[in-house]
Amino acid sequence: MKKNIVLVVSVFVLLSLLFFAPFFFGIALERKFHELAASFSKEGSVKVTVASYERGWLSSKAKILVEPDYMGFYGAYPEPLKTELAKWTTLVEEFEIRHGPLPLAGSFGDFDSAPLFAAGVFDGKTTFDNPPEVVSTVLAEPVFAMSRAVGGFGGGITVQWSVVPFTAKIPKPEATVEWKGISGDAVIAGPIFSGSFKGGGLVLTFSEGEARLGDIEGSFDLNYLDAPLFFGKSSVGMAGFEAKSSKEPFSFSATAMKIFSERGYNCGLLDERGDLSVELVKFGDFSFGPAGEHFAMKNIDYENFMKLFKEIAALAEKEAVGGIAAQKDADPLALIGDEGWIALKEALSRSPELENFEIWASFPKGKAEAKISAVFDGKKEISRDIASIARGLSAKVEARIPVELANEWGASALIPLPPEGGAYVVKGEMKNGEVFVNGARLFSL
Repeated sequence: MKKNIVLVVSVFVLLSLLFFAPFFFGIALERKFHELAASFSKEGSVKVTVASYERGWLSSKAKILVEPDYMGFYGAYPEPLKTELAKWTTLVEEFEIRHGPLPLAGSFGDFDSAPLFAAGVFDGKTTFDNPPEVVSTVLAEPVFAMSRAVGGFGGGITVQWSVVPFTAKIPKPEATVEWKGISGDAVIAGPIFSGSFKGGGLVLTFSEGEARLGDIEGSFDLNYLDAPLFFGKSSVGMAGFEAKSSKEPFSFSATAMKIFSERGYNCGLLDERGDLSVELVKFGDFSFGPAGEHFAMKNIDYENFMKLFKEIAALAEKEAVGGIAAQKDADPLALIGDEGWIALKEALSRSPELENFEIWASFPKGKAEAKISAVFDGKKEISRDIASIARGLSAKVEARIPVELANEWGASALIPLPPEGGAYVVKGEMKNGEVFVNGARLFSL
């Protein structure tokens, strides 16, 4: 008899827990949802706002608004460009959130089935907040992206996402668009947001030609907490791009394009480096490659530069475009108010440095390249004029072009320098307000 009572009580307790658990999981999931939205909202990059959240017992519904936040510069754009840009870049994502510990999410799109046990499952569909006219005309379905996120009991989240493939016809100009889709997965573990993606590219077919973007793949390993911006590593590779016309003798192609970025953030200072490369570029009969660029900078006071840019943008929004242009031509510092000037001085006091910027391209008759480096002396006392700021800047520039290549381009007569080792070399330097070119003093500030 006692065993039966214990069994009945145990079953009752278990059923009670299963009944009440979704309610408490729902409270925790709502808090986590708001925390993630706030964490992924980065000033000067992207703004994520929870537009609504309706919590139920077994599930909840939520909506977020995703907008670009390019330092407020949207305000400086004239109409109707500003409104049109907002249409293309403002997104809405609606979520169906099923509470654990037994979310019973079932299938969703082409994603893997949700696990039987989980803290919660977030199924999202993405649309434009105010769809551009061409999107409304071309796409049969307003949903162009989907995602499924599964929250683990330990706090980690796994994400699957896709930008759905489609084929559509554009009436004017008459064309066919074939988007082959892109999909990826990600993991949110503590402050780290990492994952990878790949896609089949894009084909635009016109009556007189076509354009193709080849396969795309990439990865990212980013920190989304503890900083006003995302930092970490990301890379994107594209098989290539090709455009050709059947009516005109026109063709263009770029093969094996790669982009890499690495960003660090420490004590309010941003360090960043990046690489861009392409294996071969062809424009009709003209070709070059490999080609690329590399940059590295450090000691960038991100928050103070943000304050400066926002002030410039706010002024640009208030004033007539012609008035801004006239002020800028007369004195660029006229675009900076008192708060902006304080932010600029603070940012320059951190000794920002462009360690190097290099660009190069290989041609059949040699390799052309250019290099730039610059650093500001943060200990330099500066006043509110361009010459004073320039005197705190040290910079070096070097450009090199093979003689045979210069001859082919007809540029030899324009370069008033003798060649060195089979190439024309230009070296510039700026220090303490004095500018030198190939050792000769050009002018001073």
